[in-house]
Amino acid sequence: MKNLLRSILVVLIVFCAAACTKQVDFEQAKDLSIQPVLTASLVTFSASPLQYAQPGIIQNQSIVDTLGFDVIGEDFFTENVIRAELAFNIENSVEADFNLNFLLVDEDFNPQYQFDIPIPQGSLANPIIVDRTEVFEDASLQQFTSSRNIILTATIINSSATQFDATTMSEFILKSKATAFFDFDL
Repeated sequence: MKNLLRSILVVLIVFCAAACTKQVDFEQAKDLSIQPVLTASLVTFSASPLQYAQPGIIQNQSIVDTLGFDVIGEDFFTENVIRAELAFNIENSVEADFNLNFLLVDEDFNPQYQFDIPIPQGSLANPIIVDRTEVFEDASLQQFTSSRNIILTATIINSSATQFDATTMSEFILKSKATAFFDFDL
């Protein structure tokens, strides 16, 4: 009787083990694709009217800054990026119109891509908020991935000059981020 129970138990174990296994198709690994998204802070910029003027008198029409911009980096990543976005959030409480010019340049400072963001006049009581996303795909993606610096020029276009005094609390604030979308086939 014990031998019969052992035999039945062995047969059940073998049956269960065989029933719980499945053929694995290792060829499926060839079709594996990973699509990560990388987001990084790009630039934060703040300016008060006094960076452009002494009380009431505009002296600097533009402020220019050059930023390192090697977002993608290695060739491995550059070859696998499928789309990129630069997202901007601008708050203007200065009583002046501005224009932001973004010039993306390569390592030799050769222009690759350029765009402007016009910013309307705001006020302390009613600041203007501008959101803008610049999308890079196809031909513009090549220009984006070959860029290594951004030359940012903030230009004052028109001003009522009423806020241009030493007590002003108004300011111009820019926040931005870069997002890269990848597709890695394994």
